[in-house]
Amino acid sequence: MRKIKEIMIGDRMLKVEIADTWLKRLIGLSWRTKMDDIDGMLFIFPWRARWRMCMRGMKFALDFIFMDGENVVDVYKNVLPGSKTLRPTGKVNSILEVVSGLF
Repeated sequence: MRKIKEIMIGDRMLKVEIADTWLKRLIGLSWRTKMDDIDGMLFIFPWRARWRMCMRGMKFALDFIFMDGENVVDVYKNVLPGSKTLRPTGKVNSILEVVSGLF
């Protein structure tokens, strides 16, 4: 079952799907052709680390916001399908993926 939540990023309210289990984080948005009824996916990790993200099976470009609590650590914009693995410069406990250009 999908978990959908509304979160505030800056002055914008986003409807995101929550990826808070190992399997949900592994699958992520892979193989989807569009976002459907959501603005993005929020990956929540059990501890702070330099979690890596990849574009395996992606069909569209994404922006990645790597966060530690409410603090933004890194932002990667317009990451294309097939791009290399992304890794933040510091430890994070969540990562927000949104359609490229949303911000």
